Parts: sequence; structure tokens; C-alpha cells
Amino acid sequence: MKKILILLGLICAAIGVWHFTHSGSGNTTNTTVINSNPTTSGHPDASNATFTFEDGQVTLSKGTFTAPTDPDSGTAVETDLSNTFGYGDLNADGKEDVVVILVQSGAGSGTFFNIAAYVSGPISYKGTNAVFVGDRIVPKSISIKNKTITLTYLDRNPDEPMAADPTVLSTKTYLYSSLDNSLQEQ
Repeated sequence: MKKILILLGLICAAIGVWHFTHSGSGNTTNTTVINSNPTTSGHPDASNATFTFEDGQVTLSKGTFTAPTDPDSGTAVETDLSNTFGYGDLNADGKEDVVVILVQSGAGSGTFFNIAAYVSGPISYKGTNAVFVGDRIVPKSISIKNKTITLTYLDRNPDEPMAADPTVLSTKTYLYSSLDNSLQEQ
């Protein structure tokens, strides 16, 4: 009987999460594209861009970068371009820019989500700094208005364990600065 109650509880939780993540008002302007291939969509393609993290630069190759953490242990940190993008003009130059989610994993138990932008310049596009968003979150949307980026994602309550499914709708905003091509959380 205890196993049946646990199973029913898990099914109800899964249905609740599905309903929560698939419902919306539809009244907002949404610049988020999920599961898009930027190389064929006409949007800027950040899959080979260089971004700056706190511990150095990461240059993606086809959307991924792998760096060994310790040559003797055989462990590595992998950085991957997620499938959630936000498009808009961050630097008011009339060219479309892209905001991306970069996911790092492999150095421990976490899966760390970072936000960064790939912004047009006079000659070519350039990646910004990567700003940490959270551990094991679920990105939902990215919108750009003026130089402000709004990220909506699912997270956990502070008292919930990291093993809990993220169900708390959260929002963070970031400001783009063209002076030093950087993002800063507001």
C-alpha cells in the first residue's frame, strides 16, 4: 500500500509540473526560441563563440567545450550551449543579437546554468561574460527589451533539497553594457 501511495504521489507531482510548465497567458512578447538551429534560422549563431567565465575563457566548438579538471583523474568540465535562445538588439545598432544559456557540468554533482550574450560589433559578433544563474534549474524564456534581458526559469524553494524537481517560477533581469560588452545582474 505504501508503494502505491508513493507511486500516486509521483504521478500527481509529474502531472502538476507538466501542467505548470505548459500553461501560460500568451499575452507577453516572447523572443525565446527553444530547439532552434541558429545556423539555419538566419539568427546569430553562438555555437562557436568565446565567452568569459570567472575562471577563464571558453570557446565553443559546435556548441560544446570540454576542459580537463585534473589530467591524472580523467575528469573534465563540459560547457554546452542550451537550446534556449533570446533574440533582440542589445546594443541598438540595428543588428539582431542573441542571449544564450550555457550549461556547465562534470566537476561535481551540480549542473550550473549561466547566461551570456553574443553581440554584434562593427566587424563581427563577440561573446560577453557568463553570469551564473543557478544549479539544476529549468530555463523557460528569455526576452530582450532595450538593453535589459529578462530570464524566466523554474527553481526550488530555499528549504528544498537539490534533488527536488524545480517548480518555483523565478525571474532575473540583466543589463547589457556596450562600454565593456558585459552583462550584469540587476
